[in-house]
Amino acid sequence: MFKLGKLTFDVDTAMSKIFYKQHMITNYKELFLLRGELAMLKEMDFIKNDDESDSSYTCYNLNTSIRIFNHLIADENLEEVYIYVSGNGELTAIISYIIHYIEWFSSCEKVLKSYYENKLNENVYDTWFDDIEVYRADITFNDEYDYGATIYCGDRIFLDHALEIEFDKENIIDIRLNG
Repeated sequence: MFKLGKLTFDVDTAMSKIFYKQHMITNYKELFLLRGELAMLKEMDFIKNDDESDSSYTCYNLNTSIRIFNHLIADENLEEVYIYVSGNGELTAIISYIIHYIEWFSSCEKVLKSYYENKLNENVYDTWFDDIEVYRADITFNDEYDYGATIYCGDRIFLDHALEIEFDKENIIDIRLNG
């Protein structure tokens, strides 16, 4: 117990409440900042990756945090997000489509759960989508009508395997287990 003026506090209860509030504030700030960054994503947030670019595609990495399958990708992990834009496509012309596609990956829980359960004959638990850890994302845009992605990730069901999930637009084409 400690006193602050006329108030008396139980140390454990007070500290628990402080840590809980700090945790909640941090989570809300992260969510707010993340949504703001995605909504305000601009061409200057795309960093050309000359090592991965070739005559057919220009590769970009981001300098702004994103979420894929509720997994926050930030800081040094952004180097594992590769966005390939066809040599015929101008980044400025399709940036809004790229933003929409990245946002879609945080809202595809039902589609992904259903496909996963049917393809791999494994039932997922309630928080499975939140527990997916994304290792790498390859997003390819030929134009606003022709795009897809391959997401490399892990889950708690197949601990000794990595998942490779292939998308054509918002449709899952395949899930492969590697390992």
